[in-house]
Amino acid sequence: MIRKSLVFVFAFLVSLSLFAAAEPKMAVVPAAGESDAVEMAKNLSKEFKILYKTVKGAKLSDVEAATAGKFKKCGTKLKCAREESKKVKKTQYLLFPVVKATDEGYSAILYIFDKNGKIAKKQNVDVSSDTDAEDFASEVAAKLKDALANLSDSEEAGDEEEEAAPQEEAPKMTEREKKEVLRSAFKAYKAGKGKDASSLFRKAENSTLADAVDEIIQALDDAKSMTKNGDASRAVETLNKVEKKDLDLREKGYKELQFIKETNKKRRYSEPGKDEYDKAKRTFKSVKKDMKTISVWRDGEMKKLDDSMSGKLDEQKKLAEKFEEDEKKQAKAEKKQEREHQKKLETLRENVENMDTIYRDKLKKTDKEIEKLNKQLEDDRPAEEIYKKEIEEEIAAIEEKYKKGNKDLKKQLIQLKKQSKTDTEAAEKEYNDKIQALEQSNSDLEKQIKKLSKEVERLESDFEANEQKEAEKFDKSVATAEAQDSKDLEAAEKKADEETENLNKQLEDYDKKISAYTEKFDKIDGEISDFSDKQEDKISKNQEKSDKKREEIERKFESERSAAEEKAEQAYSKGQSERAKKVETIESQMFEIQDKVEKYEKDPKWQKLKKDLQAANKDLTSYEDGHDKFIEKETASVSKNYKAEQAKIDSDQKAFEANAKKEVAAFKSKKDAEKKALSADMKKAEQEKAAFEKDIKKKQATINANKNKKIKEIEGRAAKREAERNAKAKQRKAQFDKTSAEKRKQLAALEKQRETADANAEKTRDTLAQQLENKKAAAEKKVNDLEVAIEQKKDANENAIEKEKQAVYAKYEKKAETDKKAINAKIAQLENSSKKMIAERGKEEARLRAELEAAEKKTDTMKEGWEKDAAKRKAAYEANLKAAEKREAAAKAKYEQSKNSIEKQYKAKIDALIKEKSISFSVGSEFKEERDRNFEYSAYTKQLNTIKADALSAQGMEQLKDENIAEARKYFYDALYADMNSKSAQNGLQEIEKTAAAMFDRAYADVQNGDISAAKKVLIKLRKELTPKSAYYLRVLALIEDTKDGGDSED
Repeated sequence: MIRKSLVFVFAFLVSLSLFAAAEPKMAVVPAAGESDAVEMAKNLSKEFKILYKTVKGAKLSDVEAATAGKFKKCGTKLKCAREESKKVKKTQYLLFPVVKATDEGYSAILYIFDKNGKIAKKQNVDVSSDTDAEDFASEVAAKLKDALANLSDSEEAGDEEEEAAPQEEAPKMTEREKKEVLRSAFKAYKAGKGKDASSLFRKAENSTLADAVDEIIQALDDAKSMTKNGDASRAVETLNKVEKKDLDLREKGYKELQFIKETNKKRRYSEPGKDEYDKAKRTFKSVKKDMKTISVWRDGEMKKLDDSMSGKLDEQKKLAEKFEEDEKKQAKAEKKQEREHQKKLETLRENVENMDTIYRDKLKKTDKEIEKLNKQLEDDRPAEEIYKKEIEEEIAAIEEKYKKGNKDLKKQLIQLKKQSKTDTEAAEKEYNDKIQALEQSNSDLEKQIKKLSKEVERLESDFEANEQKEAEKFDKSVATAEAQDSKDLEAAEKKADEETENLNKQLEDYDKKISAYTEKFDKIDGEISDFSDKQEDKISKNQEKSDKKREEIERKFESERSAAEEKAEQAYSKGQSERAKKVETIESQMFEIQDKVEKYEKDPKWQKLKKDLQAANKDLTSYEDGHDKFIEKETASVSKNYKAEQAKIDSDQKAFEANAKKEVAAFKSKKDAEKKALSADMKKAEQEKAAFEKDIKKKQATINANKNKKIKEIEGRAAKREAERNAKAKQRKAQFDKTSAEKRKQLAALEKQRETADANAEKTRDTLAQQLENKKAAAEKKVNDLEVAIEQKKDANENAIEKEKQAVYAKYEKKAETDKKAINAKIAQLENSSKKMIAERGKEEARLRAELEAAEKKTDTMKEGWEKDAAKRKAAYEANLKAAEKREAAAKAKYEQSKNSIEKQYKAKIDALIKEKSISFSVGSEFKEERDRNFEYSAYTKQLNTIKADALSAQGMEQLKDENIAEARKYFYDALYADMNSKSAQNGLQEIEKTAAAMFDRAYADVQNGDISAAKKVLIKLRKELTPKSAYYLRVLALIEDTKDGGDSED
């Protein structure tokens, strides 16, 4: 029975020991820090203490204050800490954290000592420099949990001598602990530690938020990959899907006081308005004239260059053309010479071969001439017919002789006519003098008319000159007035902008006011949170005190219970011994009877002892079965006192917590009242802002109306000036017409007087004209008489001519006889020539054959000479061509250099002109800043905006590849709305300028090459898609203007 009892006790102790091993105790030493990490170590210890209960695998508690002081003296010395750890009792493990500063941030080394001072486990925890102590503590807790899970069984079960402790279940997190973990999760998400945030959300039993974090991280990774692989549009869609999840996380984080509300600024970029394009066009109009001057300069310089380089750029071509032309001429000449030579050869061959024929032909020719002469001898026509030509020539000479006499008569007649004309002209002069004398009387009247006519002409001339001056004066005043109009327009726009800006500033004041209220709300929430945390700390500290009391009571209870149990065991053992002795005594007596009596079973004494033994064993068994009840009964008073004291501690703790919660509720109620009052003020401010925003629209409309009214008034000035000008001109014209009419009336009166005077003078003119006619008739009579005399002289001359003709005919009859004698002599000569020709035939044939042989030899010599001459000419040509090539290359290089220099100067002048005008030309703001008071951005919000901006920028860059500038700019503007500091979007806007520069240069090159149509397509696209802010907008307008002569202008 004793053996059974010992087994029971041993089993009970082993079970307690095993339970204790399942959840070992771990004492925690305050973290030790090296020189640059002391402050972080101190803050880490405070934050880590809050997370003791969250660490699974060990029951964590602080070392006693005296022990902590000893470890503090050790600092970061491992050997010293190991020795001190051996002195720590009633714990299986001791945690000794050491914090060091690194280049990246901080590193904590967790040394876990066993009860013998040996290092059971070592764990490193590294964090970045921007990690705060709270997040650092969360990392340490997570790593410690992993380390505890990996401790070996031998390390965990080596505490058999440890005092037995009652079995406990793993502590379940309280709502406050969950809240702390949740806050740590939001902090991790805010800092961009998504995996830690997800893990902490799951630890806080909120899988929805954990899934949202995982989805956001995955979406960011996918978007990056899509953008990199050229699928930017899908990247944007992917990010748009998780934006709401990010906002929800920040909103929930705000409710947990881990996020604040702040004013987030976004820039909404928009395309420029019509006003800005009109302003750019007005600016461009002001430079057109100067551009024309620069263009004229360029054309002049290019003409000078072309003139100076005339003939130098195509010298090779000209040399080649001249050489080719000369060679053609030479070839033609050679062919002609060869042809003539061949012809000569052929003629010689023919002459040799046809010698008989030739001589026969010559004899025939001679015979023909003789025959012809014989025919002349046979001609029996009279000499008048034979020598008709010669006779006619002599007769013509005779007629010419008498014709000269007739000419003298004609001269006499002409002289008489001249005299008659002179006399007539004298008479006419006399007539004219008399007429002039007659008209002299009207000269004063004519002078008055001329004078008045000149006055009328001068009046008209003065009026036109004055109108010209008035026009010039008006143009100058218009220029001044338009300049003033421009200033007034700018002033009106500036005033409207200032008034708008003033309204925006007032709106910002309301935002600041509301923001201040929001900050007060946040402050109150913070105060509530801080007060709640303080109360929680008080409860925690009171709990720690209660725990210490419990431990003291437990120690006291264990001591008293042990003493009571020992005393009870002694009393129990005594009763058990007495009953066991009684059993042994009865058994001894039964053994004595059995030894003495053969049939002891029938012995009455033995039977009685048997009954007594049964009763004694029953009593002993019953006594042993009641062991626990006996012990419990004997220790009941001790247990009762322990339970009473425990109940009192629990009651006190509950009362303390209730009071603390009551204080929290009271404090919260007070702060809620403050918030309610503040909420009313904030609501009022928001209502005021809403009213102001409503009013601001009216004010803005008034501002715009006033601005438009002013602009309309300014624009109406030009029409007013034109109307005033027309009115004044009309008034001057009326005055001129009145004065002119008066003068013309006077002139008409004078002209009427002149007509009357002319009528009186007409009669006198008729009389004088009759006298003049009489004189002319007398002069004509003299001329007629002379003409009759001349006719008589002509008749006499004709008779003389006839006599001389008869003498000519006689002369040629005599000549005919003489010519017949000459023909007979010629016939005799020809007949003699024929005889000689027959005799000379052999000599002629020998001469022809020698001439033919010489001519045939000359053929080869002539061709060789031509070939040599051709080679010499070609060598000379190639030398000249080579020299010309060098000169032409140098000339072309010089021409291109000069041309490029002129173009460069032209571009520089145009650019300088545009730059000068651009100084006074300013476009409005590209963007409008939008303010939104919302939850502050997390690291993932910033990443999301950045990646989205990059994806949109990538789409913009794709558009730029196709030179779609306007579409690309939209994407870049959207990217800057997502992230106003996006480098990719800013780079994209710069790329627009680079693309515009490349397109402009291409168009400029097309203009230079004469391809105006291609240039215009590019330029018009640039004009439509560039904004006035672009450095190339005015340049594009300038180049379009420059191409107007090269093709139809396009809008």
